[in-house]
Amino acid sequence: MTLFDLDRLEDPALIGHYRLAEPFPHVVLEDFARAAGADVVGAFPDLDWDGWSDRSSPFQPNKRSCRDIDRIPPLLAQMIHELSAPRFLRAISALTGIANMLPDPFLEGGGIQCTTAGGKLAPHTDFHLPPTLRLFRRANVLVFLNPEWKPGDGGELGLFNLGDDVPVVSVAPRFGTCVIFTTDHRSVHGVSPVAETAAPRRSIALYYYTVEPAEVFSGDRRTYWYGPPDNPDRTATERARLAAMKGALRGAKLLTRIAYRVDPQRPDLG
Repeated sequence: MTLFDLDRLEDPALIGHYRLAEPFPHVVLEDFARAAGADVVGAFPDLDWDGWSDRSSPFQPNKRSCRDIDRIPPLLAQMIHELSAPRFLRAISALTGIANMLPDPFLEGGGIQCTTAGGKLAPHTDFHLPPTLRLFRRANVLVFLNPEWKPGDGGELGLFNLGDDVPVVSVAPRFGTCVIFTTDHRSVHGVSPVAETAAPRRSIALYYYTVEPAEVFSGDRRTYWYGPPDNPDRTATERARLAAMKGALRGAKLLTRIAYRVDPQRPDLG
């Protein structure tokens, strides 16, 4: 038995939902993981595990991760391998309209992740050029592994419009929920603070690439962090850049909707 409900991911009806989703192409699949919550939690390393690397910064406090597939516990490694295998790659390519997607064997920026009480992830867009491979990042896949999560625990994934402080979409990190989204200049996302009384927020994060650059945006090696409009750390140049991009994206979204309705099978509308 597979560890994920891949049949559901291959449903053609998801394609239109994904590509026309706001604020950027994405899909939320609840109960996507089939592995038992108790088994996954039992396999997930404790906070004192020596395989963790501290990834904390002012933008993402109280965060740790492991990117070494050889150190990740077997059940979690098996989940990562299944999301890196040909069947999943074909499905995510069909869903996003981005052909010939590849996984990252080095799990750069991803792997298993854990954020403890008070931790968060500031709204940002991701790097697009990995340091170890000559590839272009095109999609993110996040799987939440928190069977005990309840309202008020925080740690929700937020999907934002550029320049906005309030997310358009907020996804609770319940066990088995999977979020897939196209990674580009408009995919601003972040994580709300984990409550002081909540258990650590557990997840798997995987990123997918192509050999060919995106036609519209190929990006760079930087992660762009976005704060509120009055953030003193935001430069005038960055504010102008955000304003220009936001205006351009309004037009791009309209064109995408028109193009999809004219020909929903085109592979380049992701």
